[in-house]
Amino acid sequence: MIMGFQNFFTPRSVAIVGASHTPGKVGYAILENMKASFKGKIFPVNPDTSQILGLEVFPSITKIPEKVDLALIVVKAEMVDDVLVECKKKKIDSVIIVSSGFSEIGEEGRKQEDKLKKTISSTSINVIGPNCLGVFDTYSGLDTLFLSHQKLGRPGQGNIAFISQSGAVG
Repeated sequence: MIMGFQNFFTPRSVAIVGASHTPGKVGYAILENMKASFKGKIFPVNPDTSQILGLEVFPSITKIPEKVDLALIVVKAEMVDDVLVECKKKKIDSVIIVSSGFSEIGEEGRKQEDKLKKTISSTSINVIGPNCLGVFDTYSGLDTLFLSHQKLGRPGQGNIAFISQSGAVG
């Protein structure tokens, strides 16, 4: 695996920043999918620290007492930059930003995205996103997709990899 990218496919631990207590929300669906398939440790992050799906919830990524290999960000666009700063403090070098609300919504979103680009370029963090569907790996069980298994089936293990810039095409 190419150095710097292994945590996007085979992390040992994942923090889901924006994990939700509400079924139907993106942060809940991702946590539910991860819990069903991922073989590593899952750390939900939400200011409301009551358990979600039986998992301990942390108020911030910096409060997780263990090493985190991959952070998955599922918060409002205006909060993403602050979460990235926390990821830098936590020494997390791989981040997937599922959050939308950037250049795809117009000028205000473009300003948010420019701010985000500056933050990313000031770190050594590898980023997929923003506004992305995520990553699915049949071998590690990593499933950051926000669609339920009922709405979007998942392929079985095999010898083919597929990468798409477009979630719709993917």
